[in-house]
Amino acid sequence: ADEGGAPLAVAALEAATAPRPPPASATSIRNLDCDVEGLRRRFLGQIIPPLGGQVKRAVMEAASPGASPTFSRMSGIQEWKNAVMLFVNVYGEGYKNSFVAGGTEITWFAQPRQWEGTPVVQRLVNADGGDVAAVGGAEAVHFDETPVLLFCRDEGRGYVYCGELAYLAHDPDRIPIRFVFELTDYETIKDGAPFKSLVANCHNLLRSPVSRGP
Repeated sequence: ADEGGAPLAVAALEAATAPRPPPASATSIRNLDCDVEGLRRRFLGQIIPPLGGQVKRAVMEAASPGASPTFSRMSGIQEWKNAVMLFVNVYGEGYKNSFVAGGTEITWFAQPRQWEGTPVVQRLVNADGGDVAAVGGAEAVHFDETPVLLFCRDEGRGYVYCGELAYLAHDPDRIPIRFVFELTDYETIKDGAPFKSLVANCHNLLRSPVSRGP
């Protein structure tokens, strides 16, 4: 791509592109490439079988055959050297993520501490790659193309690999930041039982008084 996202405020652009400390471990996923094609070939639209009850560990090891990657187990956003994974649990009180437009799109919320200048937020916004200018004419910054991969699960089950996402929009003034993504593999996964279950459960949760709140 020749052009990236919308111009950024200088402070946000500087923060997003400032040098980052290297991961402490050589096996950190920030040092490793995700096997994007392998995941697609083996698991698109399917549940990735848990490893001894560990659902996220199963995904991470499926994405890095032959390695035992280290990662933040509690985080819903996992940043690899060449890709970003988003994890959504379709259950629980206060559930907010939503499949919309008939399941072809999903809303996703970043972590409360993240803002537009957080590097991984800019990787998501500029996942198509390209050059992004700063407001006021500061020098543009280049972003590499980054596959964004979606994993969702129902309670008591492993994660379903829902394929790649295309960035549509985000609201930088909202905390946490709200994103809207298109599921680019929707036509491939839409009729599978694992995906249909996710969409149905999501809609049921969002209709419940507990999820809507006061």
